[in-house]
Amino acid sequence: MSAPAGDEAARIAERFVNDRRIVAVVGHTSSSATLAAARLYEGHLAAVATMATSTELSDFSPWLFRVSPSDRTRGADLARFVLAQGWRRVAVLYRNGTYGRGLTSAFQEALERGGGELIAADPVLDDATDYNVFLRTYARSKPDAVLALTSPPSARTFLQQADAHRVSAHIIGGDAWPGRIADDPAANGVFILSTFFPDDTTAAATRFRTRFRARYGHDPDAPAALGYDAALAVIAALRRGGANRAGVRDALASRSGILVHGATGPISFTSGDRVEQIGGLLRVADGRLTTHLRWAKIAYDP
Repeated sequence: MSAPAGDEAARIAERFVNDRRIVAVVGHTSSSATLAAARLYEGHLAAVATMATSTELSDFSPWLFRVSPSDRTRGADLARFVLAQGWRRVAVLYRNGTYGRGLTSAFQEALERGGGELIAADPVLDDATDYNVFLRTYARSKPDAVLALTSPPSARTFLQQADAHRVSAHIIGGDAWPGRIADDPAANGVFILSTFFPDDTTAAATRFRTRFRARYGHDPDAPAALGYDAALAVIAALRRGGANRAGVRDALASRSGILVHGATGPISFTSGDRVEQIGGLLRVADGRLTTHLRWAKIAYDP
């Protein structure tokens, strides 16, 4: 049996701290791994996490930063969107881990504050592939929307099962859902949370997308973009603060303005969290995945 992600992250973090050649870390990717590693980086190494979204990480350590928005921010943004559409009754199906619980809790808080109702919050295992019992319930209870924070491999299965049960709710997939599901007829009209937009025309996003395609032969997704942006932030900090651990940390923590423009937008930090509002929703239409909305465009505020 493999070791828990937190234990492995802590062992890796200890090796990094003891290796004086290392002046900063790009990572970790998950909240649980980041929480475990950050305790060892404290006072030694600055780390820029990529997809760690837990609210526990906000102001967790002056040596910890992240390019992904927190669950609290994402949950509030998503609730504003849902309420702006006039959708009041929402069901959530979520992976029973730090990611799923954190985002569901933040979304519920903002939804109910704005007058909405979470009619179901159903946890599932990471490797779940059978959602029929939940979808039969949703077909009867008829929520306005279903937020499906399921695992990436099961996204297509979930949509096909929802289609088979004729679930009429608007479906919003989690930000881990792969863009390749767009070719499935059951995905038509589905929204997907994202921090990166494949049709973004900004100079930084275009440059990243072009280089990624040339290297890997396919379009990048949000995890790739966030990893790239975390690396850019570290490189910019090295240039500002010098190639030493304290200098990198101080440059990342500086509030003197934008540190660098990345594939997901401008990057700067306060209390370790990203200052800028990024992300929004993609939508599947006619087999293609395109930008539907950026959070900054939402006028409704509960």
